[in-house]
Amino acid sequence: MKFPNIICVILCTSFLYAFGKYENQTSLVESYNCILDSYEKNDYELTIEKSQQLLESSKKLNDKAFWAIGKVMMALCYSRLEDQHESMEHLNDALHALPLIEESKRLVLLYLNLGNFHTFSEQINVEKAEQYYQKGLDLAIKLGNTHYRVYLNIQLGVLFSKCAKDAQKGYQYVKRIKPEIDNGFSLDQDRRINYLAVTAFYHFSVGEHDLAFEEFDKAIEIAISNNLDSTAAQFFLLLAELYEGVGMIEASLKSYKSYVKYHNIELKSEKEANLSLLEKSHKQKQFKKDLDKARELNKAHGRNAYQTKIIFLFS
Repeated sequence: MKFPNIICVILCTSFLYAFGKYENQTSLVESYNCILDSYEKNDYELTIEKSQQLLESSKKLNDKAFWAIGKVMMALCYSRLEDQHESMEHLNDALHALPLIEESKRLVLLYLNLGNFHTFSEQINVEKAEQYYQKGLDLAIKLGNTHYRVYLNIQLGVLFSKCAKDAQKGYQYVKRIKPEIDNGFSLDQDRRINYLAVTAFYHFSVGEHDLAFEEFDKAIEIAISNNLDSTAAQFFLLLAELYEGVGMIEASLKSYKSYVKYHNIELKSEKEANLSLLEKSHKQKQFKKDLDKARELNKAHGRNAYQTKIIFLFS
């Protein structure tokens, strides 16, 4: 079973309520939210630019945690741009700062971002992702932070359901937070969709097909009501495959028709923005070419490319 690629970074909504509005902190949180917004749009150049801005702001405020978070986001973007050397440079910078950061919600967020890197980069490492997510979870529990405890359990559930193909282990994490969810704990649309998806995959893996399809239907309803056409299309395609696998051919055909419908809506939206997308694609390709040229120039002058600070003003 293929886990739908619902979102790239699970903690994508505003963190202001999780952190609280403290002096000199709100601007960094807002900057981080802007970084996530551009990353989710696959605009890696703008994400790098905004991450660079976060590095500068956090350095002025002597906030080592947000500086390291900016580095992790840059590492993730360079990995997506298939520049693994540059990616590891930024990741190592973040890891060097890690021991200098005191236990706080900022450190939980850094652990979560490190886990995200190993979950969503081009080189997935389930073991390292679990390690960082677990460290974040342990610290969230120690700090008594319910928000992060819930979010990290969902993220661990996604990690094992999506990357490790272990639906039953993934479910053990979301099962821990079921009491909070049942008692009305507020989840944003992305986390709720992922919570339902992890639960659905578990039910399907143990043969509880009816329960699985109910959970998938709930996730699809949320996606449709929030105009997440791409997510709805992915779920309908998945359902078509699952229904076919258990011999429910009529339901499979119905799901496939729904997939075509929402996929066409997605294509129409893409077509309307086609010029913008082409321009963005060209920009990203040119960005990589410029980076390669800069390295060659540095080599020609006998310098290490990473000793030269290149400021990219661009996702």
